[in-house]
Amino acid sequence: MLLLLLVAAHAFENDTRFVHRHACFGDSHNETYDTIGCAEREATLFEHTLTPAMLWCNTTHCKSRFGDALDVHTIDCDARRCRVLVHCVAQFSALKSAFALTIVALIMLVTAIAYTNAPPSLILRHDNLKTL
Repeated sequence: MLLLLLVAAHAFENDTRFVHRHACFGDSHNETYDTIGCAEREATLFEHTLTPAMLWCNTTHCKSRFGDALDVHTIDCDARRCRVLVHCVAQFSALKSAFALTIVALIMLVTAIAYTNAPPSLILRHDNLKTL
């Protein structure tokens, strides 16, 4: 029991604070709401996707309920609410890579459909090259 109390005390030292997002940094929000956003300007459209809804934060790091650690860019807390900006660059780069891969796959799919549905006279096949 004493060990459990020591672990709990150590986990919440350095002013660790539970932050539950009630509003987004890009949205209009009440000053009594907690807000969690991304520090990267290009990630503002995706901050709800990139930042978890609930975090445990101190002055340098935030941790999600799944154990993901995010570096704190800025944190401003009072007795009623917290406003936290975290660095989301790793999640944002993964999202950009997935978007690029999706575009390439769509282009390949359209090309394959166009090739298989093209009239035979437009497709220059290997056996037609021998007769030329």
